[in-house]
Amino acid sequence: EPIYNIGMQNVKAGLALDYRKKKHVFRVHADGFQFLLQAQTSMEMIGWIDSLQASTNIALPIEERKLPKFTPLSRRYRQMFYH
Repeated sequence: EPIYNIGMQNVKAGLALDYRKKKHVFRVHADGFQFLLQAQTSMEMIGWIDSLQASTNIALPIEERKLPKFTPLSRRYRQMFYH
């Protein structure tokens, strides 16, 4: 049974660049708390951060959701990779 439930609204996840004791550590801010979590690999860490950010995007009420930020590929790159 969980000790504490954390709502995904307003959760922030990112790299813990200032933490150097262990590898693949990322930081999660939620409900006024800060958590340092460690993944096995850098790819797993990035996957966790992406998943946490994605769940935060869909946890907000529709009126408060921001459009995801992305950079579209130029026509040249699309032609190189998709043809």
